[in-house]
Formats: sequence, C-alpha cells, structure tokens
Amino acid sequence: MEVNIIDKGNCLQELQVNLNNEELNDYFERAYKEYSKNYRVDGFRKGKAPLHIIKLKYGEQIRELAITDFIPQEVFNKYIEANKINVIGTSKLIDVEKKENEGLSFKIEYEFMPEIEVKNYKDIEVTRENYIVDDKTVDEEFENLMLKYSTKAMDAKVLDDKYVVTIDLQALDNTGAVLIRESAKDIELYVGDKRLNENLYNAIKDIKEGEEKIVELPMSKSDETSSVKDRKMQSYKLTCKKVEKIIYPEINEEFLKKLTNREDIKSEDDFKNYLKEQIQSYYDNISQENLEFSLIQEIVKLNDVKIPDTYVNNVLDSKYEEYVKHIGEHHQDQKIKPKEEFIKENRPDTIFNLKWFLISEKIIQQENLSVTDEDLKKLAEKEVKRIPIAVEKLLELYKKDKKAESRALDNKLMNFLIENAKITIKERPLRTEEKENKIIT
Repeated sequence: MEVNIIDKGNCLQELQVNLNNEELNDYFERAYKEYSKNYRVDGFRKGKAPLHIIKLKYGEQIRELAITDFIPQEVFNKYIEANKINVIGTSKLIDVEKKENEGLSFKIEYEFMPEIEVKNYKDIEVTRENYIVDDKTVDEEFENLMLKYSTKAMDAKVLDDKYVVTIDLQALDNTGAVLIRESAKDIELYVGDKRLNENLYNAIKDIKEGEEKIVELPMSKSDETSSVKDRKMQSYKLTCKKVEKIIYPEINEEFLKKLTNREDIKSEDDFKNYLKEQIQSYYDNISQENLEFSLIQEIVKLNDVKIPDTYVNNVLDSKYEEYVKHIGEHHQDQKIKPKEEFIKENRPDTIFNLKWFLISEKIIQQENLSVTDEDLKKLAEKEVKRIPIAVEKLLELYKKDKKAESRALDNKLMNFLIENAKITIKERPLRTEEKENKIIT
C-alpha cells in the first residue's frame, strides 16, 4: 500500500492511498464478511447464509459498496490509529478510482488537532500598573455615599454647595427672543458636582427659588441647525423652580454598621480607612487581572498554535445557541442577532481563547502542575468573601467539586507564570491631568 499525505494548511490534510490488486482483494474478503450480516438468502436466517453463496449472489454489489465506503474508512481508521492523529469532525472521501487490474486509489480529506509544542512561557516581559488611591478619591467616594443616604429639605436660597436645584432652561437668540422648541424643563442639578460647567455653577451657586437669570453655555451639537448655529455660546434664560437643602445622615455607630456590616467601625475616620481599603482592593484586582491578561496575550503571541476551523465553528455554534437561549429567557424584548453577524463578532476572541486553552493545558502537562488540598484551601479563603459559609465547610465542598478544582488549577498555573515572568512595576495615580467632561445642563 502506498500512502502520501498532502498538507493543505490550517490543520487540514489529504490522505492519498494506492492499493494494489492483492491488497484490494484482501479488503474485499473482509467486506464480504462485514456486509453479509445485512443480506437475507432463502433458506437461511438473515446474516447466516454461507459466505460463498453471499459472494455468488451479492458479490458485485458488495464490491461496489466496499470501494466507496468500507475500504477507504478501514484504511483511514488504521492510519489515524497507527499515527495517533486526533481527527476533528468528519473525514471526507473526495476522490476514488478503480482501474481494471491496477488496484484502487482514493483520497480522504480531514481536519486534525495538532500536537502543539509550547516553549515560550518563561521570562515573559510584562508591566504591572499599581493604582494609587489618594485621600481625595476616598473623600469623593465618601461624599457620594453620604449623598446616596441623604434626605432633602425645601429651602428658599442656595447658601453653599450642599443643595439641589430644579431649573428650566429656555434658549434665546442674539436679540434675547425665545427660540421655540429649544428648551429643557425640570433639570435637577447638584450644586456641588465638580463636573458642572463654570458658567452654570456661577448661576446657581446662590440662586433663589423663583429667580431668573441669563446664562451663556457652550452650544451642543443639537443646536447646529438653529438660527444661531455660527455662535460657539448659546444664551439661555434659567428659571429656578425649586431649591432643596441636602441633609446628610448622622454618622454614628448604627449607621456605619448598616453600611459596612462591621462592629469595629465606629467613627468617620474608621469608615474612611475602610473605604480606602475597599477602593484599593478593587483596583488591586483590576491590576492583577490586567497583568494576567497581558501575560496571556504575550504567551499566545509567542507560541504559534493552529486551531482547526471545524473546532472553532463547533464552539461558535454552541455559543450562538447559548446566546439565543439567554436572550429568550432573560431579554425577550431584545432583538436576536443573525447568526452570521454573531459569529463574525465573536470569532477572533473565540480563536484566541481556544489557543490559550490548548497552550495552558500543555504548560500544565509539561510542568506537572496539579491541585493539592492547600490550593483548594487558598481558593476557598479567596471566594468565601462572597459566599455566606465557613471556610472549612466550603473547602469540604470544593474537594468534591470538579469546577472548583479547575479554578484552583487555573490559579496555580497563573501564579507559576507570574513567578517566572519579568515584571516591571509602574505606579499609576487614579487621577490624570486629562480634562474632565463638564456637565452643561
């Protein structure tokens, strides 16, 4: 038997086989035995007729079937088993030719999962950005929380920034005449909002209920079709309809326990320290996630892994089915994307994730990484914060949970990669010098 392999790229190959007459006859003999089970001969139960009678009565029919079915499949199965090839999807017979006294030739096309080799996963150079939480950030978060739990009381005039005003705005032309249909009503503004436009802030910082003012504000894109489209600023008549004083909650132990569910936080300073820890923890997690993703990106980039199209398509088909089911169960008012659009959008990320999956499995194998009870305990200590259960109890559950074992193994792999990476630490303040977006209205 003569065998040739043609590589067609991206995990697609073609098996070309030539069998001489002697080899072909051997396969015919095996085909007679295989197909005889399907034939009934008078005087015999189905599949029990003697082979020489089967050959005499159905021999030609069996040989024709064997040429396009039995023989190519038998040869192909033996080949992939002997060469330990992981075939993806279904093989396809693309050509078969039987010549008198010259044996049989055929071609089979198939996709396969390649045996990958991962070499470049140590000494990877990446940068970790550590976010710096300053006191001003904590103060702003504290202010936001106080506003959230505050109440409001009617007042006559704004005396400081701790007020909310309700206003109407009416656009005016350059003569002071009212511009029809260019107005906004019942706009609520917090006077202390740092994002307020400076002119708007100056207009409301000491305004009285019922007072009217003229204020110049930057024109929005929606004003481009108005009669004053060539001007950069727009005049508005501002009418104050309501002034409300913000009443902050009393900061006592009862209120702080309600916010934190902790007994040890008893004062404003204690709470601000707690806030800083929470904010820092949040950004530390972001920093860790960014580091891990950067590391994964570099490793995938440095290791050329081919993914069979059939494998990718099968995963995308499953994703689309899950997406359609999710929309049907949870977002029935949302329009379902066409499958072609969904697949086009998700294909790059799916290929990337499949590459990382194969690479990570190979690294785990090469480094003999496995999960211990200590690894599961670390996972339980990390995840118990969001589950109302004791660590010991959660650990016992995790010891019987394959998904928990998988998460622990992923964590162990990532810790291994980080330990073997070259990491540059860069401190990054949360605040930048970039101009903040200003609220016009």
